[in-house]
Amino acid sequence: MDKKFVKRLFEELPELVSKGVISPETEQQLRGHYSQTEGDRRNTALIVFGVLGAALIGTGIILLLAHNWDEISRPVRAVLSIAPLMAAQLLAGWTIWRKGTNAAWLEGAATFLCFSVAASIALIGQTYHTSGGLDTFILLWMALIVPLVYLMYANVPALVYVAGITAWTFTVQAQGGSAYLFWPLAALLIPHFFRLYKENPYSNRLVLLSWVVAVSLCFAFRTAVPAGRPGLEVVLYGGLFALMYLSGGLWFGGAPALWQRPWRVVGAAGYTVVSLLLTSQDIWRNMGYYVGHYAFGKDPEAVRLALLQLLSIEIPVILVVGLLLFMCVRRDLKDGLLFGALPFIIVAGLLTVFFSGNTGVPVVLANLHFLGFGLGVIMFGIRSGRTGTVNAGMLLLAALVVARFFDQNIGFMVRGVAFIVMGICFLITNVIVSRRSKRGAA
Repeated sequence: MDKKFVKRLFEELPELVSKGVISPETEQQLRGHYSQTEGDRRNTALIVFGVLGAALIGTGIILLLAHNWDEISRPVRAVLSIAPLMAAQLLAGWTIWRKGTNAAWLEGAATFLCFSVAASIALIGQTYHTSGGLDTFILLWMALIVPLVYLMYANVPALVYVAGITAWTFTVQAQGGSAYLFWPLAALLIPHFFRLYKENPYSNRLVLLSWVVAVSLCFAFRTAVPAGRPGLEVVLYGGLFALMYLSGGLWFGGAPALWQRPWRVVGAAGYTVVSLLLTSQDIWRNMGYYVGHYAFGKDPEAVRLALLQLLSIEIPVILVVGLLLFMCVRRDLKDGLLFGALPFIIVAGLLTVFFSGNTGVPVVLANLHFLGFGLGVIMFGIRSGRTGTVNAGMLLLAALVVARFFDQNIGFMVRGVAFIVMGICFLITNVIVSRRSKRGAA
């Protein structure tokens, strides 16, 4: 691939967009298509082998030390504990000095130093029996390796850092502590993320980091939930997954392959799960702390405080989702409308339950939303000619049918009518898809 041609194309794309020759989405697709050069693939392979080599060497050194550890005196243990760290630091310094532009060397040296830090902390702690549990060890390790992300412009320490602070949240919560420190710790990687995005939003390094961060947020996001507030998790996750999908569509929508769309994939999967869960009346009943019908008579002030706390978190989420939805409409990203309604449905349901004590209304709203969501996916797939999208929409409707079949809170007559209507919708959809397929073949 001609690099000069690609460079000139990238320079002219903003002008083409401003003149209306191509859409912003087409610009992103062109950038994503021409970004994956053969040189990038070779460089990625070198980085992978360099990282694996450094990790294997570090693991081998630790195993050799562990084999004769009990027979070594304490001073010698201390020297051996620090020796791998010193060697890794020297290698890192030499790499920055002599191989400062070689990504494979930088990633390999940073990986070796990253795990050498962990080994030295653990060995020194075991030798001198220093105080502190697993949470202290992880936090100290993460604090020492995060500078490597910027000093060596390395991605592996960033991946380890995200996994580490996520594991730290579980460790702290298992001990009954507060893990709100996760958010400022995660914010330390924002400059690195934006630097990668500015260089190439579809590079392998950024895509891999995005996958790890997206999955990490799914596990660590509940740290924002106050203790003893069980229904708030559903509310927060509904907003989180909507933000993920909308953000992925706005800033990473031109990715040429599915694996390069972590925010949209994780957001769509999570959005679907939360939406389906909210179609059950038991979910709304179990949100006891903010459902006024069940808790209002016991402690009205506590319920009002809980509702205020809930809305103080959900309202900012709704405002951000609303802004992203507006941006999607401006850019003609119609699929964004399918993945942005859930936070509004949740708040409407909560307010209805709180003021009326009726859980039936939010259940109906949630079911109508999921039904419209599935039908919207089907229609979007039909219009765009994507059979996979049509099948995904059909699976969504099938999941709703199965969920309602086992719902004991709905009478047999209501379920029977609903299933008949759903069956008719399936048949109509099949007819439409078949006719469109025949027209396309003709």
